[in-house]
Amino acid sequence: MATLPCFYAGVDTHRDTHTGAVVDQIGRVVDTSTFDATETGYDQLIGWVSTYHPLIAVGVEGTGSYGAGLTRQLSDAGIDVREIIRPNRQHRRRNGKSDTTDAISAAKQVASGEATNPPRGRTGNVETIRVLRNAHKSAVREQTRLTNQIKAAIITCPNHLRTHLENLTTKTLIKTAEQFPPPDPTDPTTIIPAVLGSYARRWRQLENETKQLATQLEHIITQTAP
Repeated sequence: MATLPCFYAGVDTHRDTHTGAVVDQIGRVVDTSTFDATETGYDQLIGWVSTYHPLIAVGVEGTGSYGAGLTRQLSDAGIDVREIIRPNRQHRRRNGKSDTTDAISAAKQVASGEATNPPRGRTGNVETIRVLRNAHKSAVREQTRLTNQIKAAIITCPNHLRTHLENLTTKTLIKTAEQFPPPDPTDPTTIIPAVLGSYARRWRQLENETKQLATQLEHIITQTAP
C-alpha cells in the first residue's frame, strides 16, 4: 500500500515580509510563497500552509523577534510550531542566501526531525525582564550619546563659557547647562548655550527614565527569583 504524503512548512521571517516553504515527508519542495508581516498576512500564511493536509509542523525562524506574532497565531490555530536556528554564515555562503532558500531549509529541518524544540516562551516575567533590559540599555546609550554631544558643543562655546564648563564633571555640567534659557533671537551668542540646555534637559529625562526602568527591573527579578 502506498504511503500517504504528509507535509511540513518552514518560514523565514523579516520585519516586513515572511517567506514560507512547504516540503513533503522526504524533503521535496512542494510550494513557496511570501506574505506581509501583518495580522492579515499571518492569516493568509496560515490559510496557505493549512491547504497542505496533513500538515505535521511548521518551523519558524526568529520566534522571539520578527516571527513572534506569527508564532502566536500559528499556535492559536492549533499548529505545531518548531523553533528554527538560523544557518551559520558558512552554510549560507555555501548554499546561497535568499528568503526562499532559508524557508526551504527551515521546512527541511522540521521534516528531517532536526528541528524538535518548541518556540521559547515570550510571556510572563521572563519576557518582561527581556523588554525592560533592552529599554534600559537603549536609554543608557542615548544618555551617553547626549553626553558626547554636550562635550562636543562646549568646544564651540564663547571663550568665557567654555572655560567655565570644560572642566566640570558630567553631573555638574548637566546641572549647570539645564538652567540655560531658550535662545534670544536678537543675540546669536545665546544659541549654543540654549542648545546645551536642551541637551542637558533631555539628558535629565533619560536619567529619570533609566532609574525608573532599573527599579522596575529589580522588582521583577526579585519576584522571579526562587
